[in-house]
Amino acid sequence: MNFAEITKEEAIEKLSGYKKTSNEIFELLKQYGEAKGHKRSELKSKIEELYSSVKQEAKEYYKQLSKVSTAKNYITKALFGPAIDDIYVHISSVAKNRVGSRDFESAVYNIGSYAGHWLGFLRNSKSE
Repeated sequence: MNFAEITKEEAIEKLSGYKKTSNEIFELLKQYGEAKGHKRSELKSKIEELYSSVKQEAKEYYKQLSKVSTAKNYITKALFGPAIDDIYVHISSVAKNRVGSRDFESAVYNIGSYAGHWLGFLRNSKSE
């Protein structure tokens, strides 16, 4: 993906995916809180896997976008770049092995919240 020229549709797709993953993790966290034994261990692994995938991808995008000195379009400069900044900055210090902690739940909430916040701006944007 060329971040200097990301399209509105690509940005919406990516942020929608983050929001969906955040919701999925919350559903799994509910089950995790009630599970015992092997089921609990399986749920923890799945939660860690989903969280790690978002965190790693956001980190890569964050690093790439910070190198884009002159973003070529409005979507990257004003919407997708700030969305990735918000998501990554708010989850970067929370490790995947913190499943069940307040910090972890807050990080998962931040993924969905910031993705949703910026999706609203993207969807209402007139710029392509």
